Amino acid sequence: MKIKKINSKFIILSLMLFLVGGCLIGCQKQKEPVKKTQEGENEEPQILSWTYCPLPGCGTRDVKDTLEQMQQTLHLEIEEESQSYQWKEVSIGDVKGSAVLWFGEDDRLTKAEYTFESNDQVKLLTSLIAQYGTAIQNQEGEETAAWLLRMYDGSNFQMIFETKEGMLKLYLLDESMQKDSSWNYPIPDMYNTGYFSEKENLKDFKEKYPECVLEDGRIAITEKSAKLYDYHFEGFQCEEKISFLNLQHSVLMENFYVKGNITIDYKNSNSNVMVNLRNGEVDSGMIRAYNIVLDRIYMHDSPSDFINALYQVTIRDCYFRDGGTSPEAHADGIQIAGYDNVDADKIEMENVRIDMPYISGHHVANACVMIQPDYGAVKGVTLKHCYLNGGGFTIYSFPKKNTIENVYLEDTVIGYGAKYGVYYKDSQENMTEENTLMAERPYVGSVIGKEDSIQYYLNNYSENSHKIAGKITVLKSGEMKESISFENEIERYLPYEEYENSEEYPNQPVDRSYKVQLKEGDSELALVSFYYQQKFIGGYYILMEQEENQ
Repeated sequence: MKIKKINSKFIILSLMLFLVGGCLIGCQKQKEPVKKTQEGENEEPQILSWTYCPLPGCGTRDVKDTLEQMQQTLHLEIEEESQSYQWKEVSIGDVKGSAVLWFGEDDRLTKAEYTFESNDQVKLLTSLIAQYGTAIQNQEGEETAAWLLRMYDGSNFQMIFETKEGMLKLYLLDESMQKDSSWNYPIPDMYNTGYFSEKENLKDFKEKYPECVLEDGRIAITEKSAKLYDYHFEGFQCEEKISFLNLQHSVLMENFYVKGNITIDYKNSNSNVMVNLRNGEVDSGMIRAYNIVLDRIYMHDSPSDFINALYQVTIRDCYFRDGGTSPEAHADGIQIAGYDNVDADKIEMENVRIDMPYISGHHVANACVMIQPDYGAVKGVTLKHCYLNGGGFTIYSFPKKNTIENVYLEDTVIGYGAKYGVYYKDSQENMTEENTLMAERPYVGSVIGKEDSIQYYLNNYSENSHKIAGKITVLKSGEMKESISFENEIERYLPYEEYENSEEYPNQPVDRSYKVQLKEGDSELALVSFYYQQKFIGGYYILMEQEENQ
């Protein structure tokens, strides 16, 4: 078998691996609300359904070894002139199919099409949701289900299943396509971010990874200790600070709970090393970030800032709430200031929700986004599809000792939770904005299928109460079992001046839970559609919980 430039096509390997055997490192599924902890409550489409196609090279996973494993299970034909790879056999669950993949001039995957040997499209859709999480219906009535796929190299794909034809397609989303594509994905909340195991099943970090414990009892993940564990740390809980020191290889940390800080030493680590934090909860702590990717991280109740971002920081699909719990705090959602004469650059945030209202005596919140280059220049910051609420001022972008350039905000939603206003002084002069909107309607969060009910979460950051309507279509064995309509009213968000003298934490319409009881149980699949002012704002295919899985 002749393989053309296979070592450069990391994405081929990852796409085929997740179709053949599931995600190599693991995919997030919608989890139960009871799993969250709440006090008081790489180099270079809002999400309920995030899927990660793992690339070889994370830890000690080797491209050559991965290719050899693939050659044992797959048949590959290469058409040299068309730059397409035809795979004779792939599978989703027990459904067999074939695939063709196309590549651009830079040898990166641009498109893929999968055809399956089955007329049972509901079975296929059910298998896809079980593997990759809740699917999105972007347009009312359209016979497609979509997922957003994020790659470790920074590229985004949209995976579309044509429910009538049974065709599965992948498209590389370039900048223009991402701007033009629908964005009906639910926003991050505490139920679709964070760890996905039951907390009692998360092992104590020191017991699971003893070689990362220093003589004085502190926890440090170094090159030496990380190598012992294949550069992969998962399924743990820890109630103290974790430091990354002297790394020479990239590290993955996932499915975790940390009560405390996470820090990365930028001085003595390889500059090409990336620390990947995925599906984790950080309670009462902050992250000092350098060469890091944060995916689906849930942070809350931090005494100070949530993120101190220095260089090459990517934050995707994360939820940060209630910062500045210390009375002496001057807390920010993300603080960008440079450090030790190092310029802040390559900082990107996409689909990140920061909710940190100023509450006297409880949460001393300064800004959701704080850009003040005290210790180095700020040279590149991008926010896309983010939700920002709270702070004294929500956005602070103001040069003092050094310069600010290349700061971009795209499709940003601003809530009414700030104490003084949205922008500090002339902050807008130090950034480029496109489609910044004040919140004027509710936003859908997690949607969860129980055995005999549907539970969903709404958020209202606007000054007015709103009604939201919906329809649930329940399927069993490919047939519609029942259809139910519902309507809810969610109250307005209380501005600071209405609770400034109160010692009580205000009861805001955030992550508000609603439940629709089904007439019958024992269903497989449901399509939940939402409408605001009679306009379709998103549909979500979800799996129904089965009795034997409880």
